[in-house]
Amino acid sequence: MDCAGLFENMNVSRWLICLCLLGALGLSSCVAGDLSIELVPSVGQTLTNVDLLTFKVTGPGLQEEPGTFDVNFSSGTATLPQLILDKNATDKRISVRAFAYRNSERIVAIGATDYTIRPEAGQVLRVLISQTEKFGWLTDLDSSKKSELPYELVGHQAVPLNDGRVLLVGGTIYFREDKGIFTLRSVDDLLRQILIYDPQTGRINVDSNAQLSTPRVFHTATVLDDGRVLIAGGIGYFNKTPAPIGTVEIYDPKTGTIESQNTPLQKPRAFHTATKMPDGSVVFVGGLGNVLNPNDSKSWTGQLVLTIEQYNTESNQSIKVTDLKSENGRFLHRATAFSNNTILITGGMQFVGDNNSAKRELTQKSLLIQKGSQGWRITTTLEGNTSSTPRYDHTSTLIKDGDNEWVVVTGGRDTDDQPVDVVEAWSRDGKLVSFSKKLNTPRYGHTAVLLPNNQLLIAGGMTKDRNTRIKPSELIPFTISGSTLTLKTPVTNNDILEENGRYRTQVVLHPHSKRLMYFGGGYFLEKSGAFVGLRSVEFFTPAMTEEP
Repeated sequence: MDCAGLFENMNVSRWLICLCLLGALGLSSCVAGDLSIELVPSVGQTLTNVDLLTFKVTGPGLQEEPGTFDVNFSSGTATLPQLILDKNATDKRISVRAFAYRNSERIVAIGATDYTIRPEAGQVLRVLISQTEKFGWLTDLDSSKKSELPYELVGHQAVPLNDGRVLLVGGTIYFREDKGIFTLRSVDDLLRQILIYDPQTGRINVDSNAQLSTPRVFHTATVLDDGRVLIAGGIGYFNKTPAPIGTVEIYDPKTGTIESQNTPLQKPRAFHTATKMPDGSVVFVGGLGNVLNPNDSKSWTGQLVLTIEQYNTESNQSIKVTDLKSENGRFLHRATAFSNNTILITGGMQFVGDNNSAKRELTQKSLLIQKGSQGWRITTTLEGNTSSTPRYDHTSTLIKDGDNEWVVVTGGRDTDDQPVDVVEAWSRDGKLVSFSKKLNTPRYGHTAVLLPNNQLLIAGGMTKDRNTRIKPSELIPFTISGSTLTLKTPVTNNDILEENGRYRTQVVLHPHSKRLMYFGGGYFLEKSGAFVGLRSVEFFTPAMTEEP
């Protein structure tokens, strides 16, 4: 294959870049042994007016790393390096990064993936390339067609694995919900299979070697320091009856297996939080200890889990560390860890009254749970402890700048079960920072992710009248000056692509491509009065001013 003159048309749907594969193949030219990098644009996106492509090709599978090289469309030529594989290397990974420029100065599209290469002539490395500051559909890199989940899915968990894949575990295709009280339809709706997203193919497949021993929904999944994934709690079924569970299962991506642990959680729980601490342990807070009957509020009292427990990843056991007071119990709250062994608990729902007059109530109190040399301490008398707006089903996002840390809280539902537009922040020492700026679209069950350019991206969720079709996303810019965090006015951003919206979707910041990936979620189906899962997957590529 001739490596010259490949770039006559810069608006084609797929770009094929010819590189020479030598060394391990014993070739002296790039005629019979070409290694190709194929850039595959996301479905629905067309890259135009690109005049420069910059590539970074690295990895232990190469004898010599070519580093960075450019392909200039305007000149119609390119100086392409030789890719020489190390035939003695046991680790054959090759990392490909691509950056598309407009006017040779602005990055308008990014592609990135990692490959494990075998020295085979004619191998094609397909890389998904996507426009910055836009949403795109996940794309099958072989067929260039839209790539989706094999099942409708909501109430699941999605976490990034260390090798670039993404694990999806648990969830359901259907549930009903009224003012924070969730009900399921059947055990058959729950997902037992393990799903894996593979960035080398762009597909999400069922892992044939692993499945959950206990199908579950509204659980937690936490990536441990050694790369394994801790799956805990949630709602499962016993004798066809839904109930919170205390079983723990661990997925090992190295072996592709999942194992049930002999020691369960101290307390079965669902709608809880699992927070990884700086020492690698996982702390479980709050949740429900029973499935609530929406028609029998008298049975609600005593159902909050007050025990706080810590999971030791070396012994694979969870131990009780302390208890919440009954007035501080909650579920559908948020928990975020600071770097000083402190967890901030915000919002949530609780129950007040006795067996004859129990009612739901939202808490305005935020808590600091601190691990010290003398054990665990719960602080409820924070400065500015009372939030301006009691809420649940909100987001909490950690922002760090040196020794300064804040947790920014957005959206949620209020006491009337209406969407909230209020944005607040808590400092590491428990001080509340209020802002006059509000979300453009009040929402709950949404996502908030920190972008690399000092912005929070708000997407999805539900607004009033159970409308899940919130298309516009929002960007919240912020500045940091010393120990002061300042949020600016939220800016309405590009629309998500899913027509039905995304309520309680799972978002993952992919560790290699740096894209935000939105897996499934739910939407409200009026004719049935229920929430139904989605199969679609889309992503957002943040803006980048320079190559990393």
